[in-house]
Amino acid sequence: MQGFLITAYREPSYLSDLINQITAHGDRVWLHIDRKSSFTEHDLSLHAPQSVEVLQRYSIKWGGMSHLDAIILLMRHALTSRNASYFHIISGQDAIVRYPSADALGDTILMNALKVTPDDTVAMRRLEQYNCFPNSDTRKKMVRAINKIVFDIQRKTVHTRTHIPGMDDTYKGVVWSSMPRLAMQFVLDYNDEHPEYMKFIRHTLIPEEFFLQSIIMNSPLKHNVTGSNERYTDWTMRNGSLPAYLDETDYHAITEGNYLFARKIDQTISGGLLNLLYKSSISA
Repeated sequence: MQGFLITAYREPSYLSDLINQITAHGDRVWLHIDRKSSFTEHDLSLHAPQSVEVLQRYSIKWGGMSHLDAIILLMRHALTSRNASYFHIISGQDAIVRYPSADALGDTILMNALKVTPDDTVAMRRLEQYNCFPNSDTRKKMVRAINKIVFDIQRKTVHTRTHIPGMDDTYKGVVWSSMPRLAMQFVLDYNDEHPEYMKFIRHTLIPEEFFLQSIIMNSPLKHNVTGSNERYTDWTMRNGSLPAYLDETDYHAITEGNYLFARKIDQTISGGLLNLLYKSSISA
């Protein structure tokens, strides 16, 4: 059995369809709904509610720690199920392109992971700068202004943070990934046994993009990492969103690639694409 860890904040109708697609395969779902959302689990239309655990603890703030907190919470709950052997971390705005098979995936970890080097100035600044407001939206003007003042003080007093404690190297990538039970348990165990790691991560800008990658790539599990998370994403501003809301124009790129999932999905903008993907799955 596979486990799907989903964080969501909008479109309960589409979210219900996504969850029902998963449970129809006999797999389980652990779902976190943003506490700011206008809906709760009672607004979902689930065919197999016994296969879904819904949590709604955190109010998710962009660039802060709350989204990673929600994912870690889902990981802890998911690992209590002894039957689940493989896990996928996805969003409520994902579409399933090709249903994954735990047997086919084996011990592989579907994750993109890039080593952070000094010439990667954007990533380096995110590591070096102390985020004073881990529970706030880091795009807000006041948050950005205060963080900038603190960073200027850090540099003048030679107190910039140069690396994550206990790590030989730092790696970055998106949090959307898939891994076997052993890898997910390893991540949680490392996090629990090394409080200095989380202390550093918590005050890093967009911490979720360092968390999994740095733990796994500094461990023997790095040999199981494929380098691709097998998620199709268009990292351009399109259809009013970055990454783009996908539409029919993405269909061929999605189906011609080796993808399991695609994101971001908007039920209205992506309606035509969803119909095409559904027809493809029926004819496959």
